[in-house]
Amino acid sequence: MQFRYVFIMAIVLLGSCSPPAQLGVDNVTINVSPIENRPGSGYFTLTGGNEDVYLQAITSDYIQRIEMHESIDKNGMSGMREIENVLVPSGGKVVFAPGGKHLMVWGIRPAMVERGTVDLKFVFSDGTRYLIPAKIQIIGGGGISGAMANTGTQINDVDGERQNRK
Repeated sequence: MQFRYVFIMAIVLLGSCSPPAQLGVDNVTINVSPIENRPGSGYFTLTGGNEDVYLQAITSDYIQRIEMHESIDKNGMSGMREIENVLVPSGGKVVFAPGGKHLMVWGIRPAMVERGTVDLKFVFSDGTRYLIPAKIQIIGGGGISGAMANTGTQINDVDGERQNRK
């Protein structure tokens, strides 16, 4: 009888165990503007692992510049600001979506736009690095020719002002 009780308790305890939460990146999309000299945007979902970590950077060998931003409302005016890192809480989710946190993306290589995907490297504070393929979409259903004109834009900082130059 005691063996049956121990066996049942073991099954109950093992059944209540779940695999440890794993840090993850899902649903990565880059939107390329069909309007020349306009940056693209990027969206995705982060899932927290067993401990809090920070997303510190996103890079790509095929994109000139990627910045993390968040939309803000200040004195009734909508805008955005660059963010240096993003807390990914243990077991939580952080969504990069329109109207909230998002990526600003400049200078995607034309071959990646034509291919429809680009690899992004996500770098976290605990040393984790993920290389994730992002789906490329052209905003507003515009053609690839307008989007391709965006891929060669060079960005220069002049006295803190960003200027687009061809």
